[in-house]
Amino acid sequence: MMKAVRTISIFLVLLFAWFVWASLRDTRRPDRYLIPDGYIGQVRIEYRVKGAPKLPIENGYFLLKVPDSGRLQTSSVMQDGWASDEYYYVSKKGRREIKFTGWGEGGMIWADSMEPHGANEKFFVGTEQQWRKADGRPGGYSDGPLDPKTLLPLKQKHK
Repeated sequence: MMKAVRTISIFLVLLFAWFVWASLRDTRRPDRYLIPDGYIGQVRIEYRVKGAPKLPIENGYFLLKVPDSGRLQTSSVMQDGWASDEYYYVSKKGRREIKFTGWGEGGMIWADSMEPHGANEKFFVGTEQQWRKADGRPGGYSDGPLDPKTLLPLKQKHK
């Protein structure tokens, strides 16, 4: 009986150690997205762009400063794995957290997707209702900011 208990105990310890190892193996440095205050629309991050700056690091987070156009280019490589990313609206007054939640919980980040081989990442910033309305239009929504009232693309000045 004691031998069976010891064998099961050793098995459980090894199983637990494997789960810990597997979970640590799939982690990455988290991202901190700084988005212009009031921005509504799709954000697009383009990785591995030659000549673009690398992402800076702030308190252990990759810092992604999204421009008014909603399109950020970096020479950094997108990392794989799990992390707790953060999203903020940024104004002259400082940062205001943007909630990333499940359906019906008041979140403002939707449809986060990554293209194969870590080349691009896209997500929608806005209420769930704005995302559903913009996504339901013929052709869905376009890259870049949308007018908060009509959810049609805003005309951007190219810099």
